[in-house]
Amino acid sequence: MIISEDKRAKAVKKLEQNILTCSPFDAFGFDNVAKINVMLDVILLDRSVAWINSTFLTTDELLMSQPDNVFWLSALDARAWLDGNIEIEDLLFPDRNQHQMSDNAISN
Repeated sequence: MIISEDKRAKAVKKLEQNILTCSPFDAFGFDNVAKINVMLDVILLDRSVAWINSTFLTTDELLMSQPDNVFWLSALDARAWLDGNIEIEDLLFPDRNQHQMSDNAISN
């Protein structure tokens, strides 16, 4: 699938906005901003799956059937968006204010 420049620009804008509003780290301590930057790189430069694998996986991870590498997974998600398999909203991280609201609801 070929993504129009307009659609790509809108996706980039949503991801850049998401950097400003998401929680900086996920529940496992991984850097959400770094994961978004990986997705931006893949989308802006139309990175291939081969490039993604060689860039984000170690030799040992290349031999695994399902490597647990968050940056590789983020890159593959961005590639899936480029291929038309998922919506851009599926790539966005929750707003950090949503986490604060749910934490307040739990403590009350």
